Amino acid sequence: MEFQPMIHPRIHRTHPDIDQQDILEVWRNALVSAPVINSQGSRKVWLTLGFDGQGRLMELASVNDDARLWMVFHAMTPPSRKTLREFLTRGRD
Repeated sequence: MEFQPMIHPRIHRTHPDIDQQDILEVWRNALVSAPVINSQGSRKVWLTLGFDGQGRLMELASVNDDARLWMVFHAMTPPSRKTLREFLTRGRD
């Protein structure tokens, strides 16, 4: 059985061109994923970049709890410049 994250229903409401299958495709075939501490500093948000089944580069933002359950709460295509910059500048310090 393959693990699948929960997907917040707001994503499809705010981005009707992104459906659950698109998100799962990016999740399963991620190019890169890394944690980023949110502004409150309390919870790690994971940013993920990958291609969906339509060949679109997409960003996902997700969190996990102590039980290791994942929730994708944000998806966007194309990825924001901020997200791309986050990945391009990692390791240059």
